[in-house]
Amino acid sequence: MAGSPAGAGTTTPGPRADHEIPAYLERLGLPGLADIHVHFLPPSMLEKVW
Repeated sequence: MAGSPAGAGTTTPGPRADHEIPAYLERLGLPGLADIHVHFLPPSMLEKVW
């Protein structure tokens, strides 16, 4: 596509098992992973969680 960054529209197939993660990260050139996420809960449910 004209004007698209190199590699746009391509993906690297992800790992299917935990033992495949190190090789996957190496192929992507990443030093590691971090799981960062936020839960948005209704106040009544949040109160039960805490």
